[in-house]
Parts: sequence; structure tokens; C-alpha cells
Amino acid sequence: MLNRYRHIRHLDSAECWALLDTETLGRLAVLDETGRPDLFPINYLVHYRRLYMQSVYGSKTASILRNPAVAFEVDSIDAAGDARWSVVIRGNATLLEDEELEIRGSGVRRLASFEPSKKWDYIRVAPASITGIMIEPDADNGSTVRGLGPMQSPAHKPKDISHRPPIHLSNQ
Repeated sequence: MLNRYRHIRHLDSAECWALLDTETLGRLAVLDETGRPDLFPINYLVHYRRLYMQSVYGSKTASILRNPAVAFEVDSIDAAGDARWSVVIRGNATLLEDEELEIRGSGVRRLASFEPSKKWDYIRVAPASITGIMIEPDADNGSTVRGLGPMQSPAHKPKDISHRPPIHLSNQ
């Protein structure tokens, strides 16, 4: 079947950073203690082409201490509401412990969070690579995506879902 519904355009790094700066919620992928990937929704901000986050100490911060290699993904709908985009960063995460000047300068302490608990761990992700795509409507087909229906404007964006710990299945 021909993909006549959408046009996929690869974004350059400047476009990726500009889009990342429009959002505040992304997904951080780490490797857990067994080497399996784990994914966490997390609030972030962009400061001098680095990502900053805050967290309570737990499995994501323990994973970063064991293995700093991470991936980070953000996706959304553009301001006009007719194109979808996704940006992925791969790089290394660092827990900022003695970098008070960087913590203050980045603004990460003022980062809003959906989780009400006080967060004392600050994370910086320094990218090794950044890639992104924009999925745009074809001129002949309006703004529908196969299987997804009409695009919604940002005002109709679904509400964010809070993270729950994963359910581990065992072979019994």
C-alpha cells in the first residue's frame, strides 16, 4: 500500500532543539539492574543544548549511576495542529551533585512536576546525537493519519498520564 497519507521529513539539529524547547514532558530510557530497558515519563527543560531534569532517588537515578547511557524522546503536534513530530536524543546522563552553579543557572529547580514530592536529584543529559522527524499531511489528503483519524489541535491534546511502577511478570 502506498503511503499517500503522510510526508515524513527529517529534521536538522536546530529544528530538533527548537521543538524540544516547546515541550516540558518527555520519556527517559535507561537500563535497569538486569540490563533491561526501562522508560520513565519525566519533566525536562533545555539549557544550552543540554537537557535538565529533577527526580527523587529511585530506580531511574540508580540506573544512571550504573550506566549513564540513556535515550530521551519527546513527541507532539506542531503549533498549527496539522503535523506531528518526534525528537530522540541519545547520550549520557549525569547526576549533578556538586555543580551548584550549573543547577542554579539551568533553572532546573524551578521545573514544574506532575509528581508532588520534593525532588533533590538533578540530572543533566549531554547528547551524543539528536534526530527528529516531522510527519506532515500530504496536500491532497488533508490532515488525517491512517488509523488515527483527524489531527487534533494542541488544545485537544490528551492529558498526561502519571507514571506507575512496572508490573513484573514471572513465568509460573
